[in-house]
Formats: sequence, structure tokens, C-alpha cells
Amino acid sequence: MVTIRVPAAPTRGEQYGVIWVQQAGLGRDAGGFAIKDVIRVGIRIYLAVGRGGAPPTNFTIASITGHRSAHGQPTLTALVRDTGGRAVDVNGTVQLTGGPGGTSAGPFRVSQIITLAPGQSGTVTFDPGSGLPPGPWRATITLASGFTTRTASATVLFSTQVASSVFTRPTTTAVAAVLIAGLLALALITVHRARQTRRGTA
Repeated sequence: MVTIRVPAAPTRGEQYGVIWVQQAGLGRDAGGFAIKDVIRVGIRIYLAVGRGGAPPTNFTIASITGHRSAHGQPTLTALVRDTGGRAVDVNGTVQLTGGPGGTSAGPFRVSQIITLAPGQSGTVTFDPGSGLPPGPWRATITLASGFTTRTASATVLFSTQVASSVFTRPTTTAVAAVLIAGLLALALITVHRARQTRRGTA
């Protein structure tokens, strides 16, 4: 049993802490080498201080975006904002529907659970299968922290990487060559028209 004694005049709000329990022992392996074995367990603490009960839990899904890496791996990210009064541990899934030919995929779980303090923003990431077509897809994300659940949808496209986006300015030599070619073409047209005019006069 662990008891937390709050000071008489604490700062109002949610406080964070951790309780570490560690057990260590020395031993030797079959070769006679000394080994220090450490077993450690941690428990997170969310301690709300103040009247009126625990602060409200709330978060929003601000945006959903599809990407594709240079190796062709599709990735979907969602920006999450903690708009409540206490920390959230965000976990969830994404379901893809309305893909090419009416296909669907998923649900896919988040790559890693993220923890956000009040006012913080963070990104959750989903890694669908590498064989997923570019789309477009209708992505529906459902995220939860405790009993608080939020859902958002967006149309995403896992577009391929652009091979090159470098803009090359034309060199002076190339510009001169184009101008000379244009002048020669104009001269040939003028000579041709002059000959046609002479033949008509004759």
C-alpha cells in the first residue's frame, strides 16, 4: 500500500509522478561470470489537486494526413490536441474504406501510444500494409483515453514520391539557340511569301 500525503497548500491542478519498485540480486552464470539481475516496475501517478473533483478529460483530432515513404511504405498520421484539464494516453485504430474498386482495409492500430499533458499536441502514426494502393481512401480514426473516445474521418491519398522537384533555369546558350532558330524560320517564311507574290504578278 502506497500513501501520498499532499501538502497543506499545494498548487491547484494535476500533478504527475511515478512509483518505482526495484529488486536487485547478484548471481553467476555457467561460466562463472558475475551477473547483476535487476527487476523494475513503474506505476504512473496522476494526482488532481483542488476542489470540484477531477479536471475534465478532453482531446480533439485536428488533422489526418496520408504519406508514402521513399521505400513505398504508406503511413497515416493524425494530429491530436489535449484540450482538457488532465493528461491523456491516446490509443486507437484507423479503418480505411471506399478505396479503389470499393475495397477496404484495417483496422490498423497506432504504432505507439502517446501521452499528452493539458495544452500539448502530438502525432499518432498508423502503418498499413506495404501493398496498399494509393487510393483515395476514406480514413476513419477512433482514439480513446480511458473512457473518453473521439472519432474523425478524412479522405486521404497515399501518393507516390516525386522523383525530382528541381527546377532548372535555361542557360544563356540555350536561349540564344532558340532565338536564332526563330529568326531563321521567320526569314524562310518571308522569302517564301516574296516568291509567291512575284509568281502572281508575272
